[in-house]
Amino acid sequence: MAAGVLTVSRLFLGEALKRLRAESKKTLDETAAAIGKSRARLINVLDGKGTLTAEELSRLLDFLGASPADKTGLLALGAEARQRPTRRPYTDLRPSSYERITDLQAMAAEIDWYERGVIPGLLQTPEYFEAIAADADGILWESSRVERENRRTFQVERQRIILTAQPAKTMRFVITDDALRTEVGDGPTMARQLTHLLSTLEQFPNITIRVLSSTVSHNPAPSAGLIMVRLGPQLRPVAFLPVAYGPSTYLDEPTDTARLSRAFQRIYDLAASPGESRSIIADLVASR
Repeated sequence: MAAGVLTVSRLFLGEALKRLRAESKKTLDETAAAIGKSRARLINVLDGKGTLTAEELSRLLDFLGASPADKTGLLALGAEARQRPTRRPYTDLRPSSYERITDLQAMAAEIDWYERGVIPGLLQTPEYFEAIAADADGILWESSRVERENRRTFQVERQRIILTAQPAKTMRFVITDDALRTEVGDGPTMARQLTHLLSTLEQFPNITIRVLSSTVSHNPAPSAGLIMVRLGPQLRPVAFLPVAYGPSTYLDEPTDTARLSRAFQRIYDLAASPGESRSIIADLVASR
């Protein structure tokens, strides 16, 4: 069992196994015994600091009741996790990549999120998300109402876990003004989304939203979004570069994350203040 070096693939594997164990209601001791490991060794894997052999991981997934599809995907992830760490960015080529970025956010102590032209996922209402998913249905994936419903259910549940986590996560969002004005779905859908942003600010004092003009000068990332996830003092931060379609890229090399942290801070400073941003959103709500 390789151990000691935390990588993005090991983080993802550990979080997926935590979720499976919680769903199965198996204790740590039962789970460790099922694969002949100590409780401490199992915790090491769940924390993303170790791996299992292919045979051990297969037995563990069977014990936790993983579906055939989940087992296939997690065995592939386990193979990635066993590879020697490199300095290259981690590229997620597997299906359902949206699940893994939310896993990373669930582990985070702090989240910085800059998005262009769309409301960030953690702030979306179910109706707004459904409208976006409907626009992509049959284009970015094969048309399937079940697929859309699964994505929506997953998003709602992960929002709940991340937003209500204790201790509360520090979350800073920068949204471009065109995202607030672009009609997604019908008029009522967008009105509820804008109202939801205001209610989120009232309910969660750990969340800051700043609105950035889409035409502001000196923006270091004028055509791309970025998400910075800080996992606490013991782990390196991870950056995620969102894309409309294609491989999802994660960076955890300190040189890369330092650059992207500076980019986010510049964007954050260019945006309207929290108070001004709240007023911008409130004025849009009032004008509807």
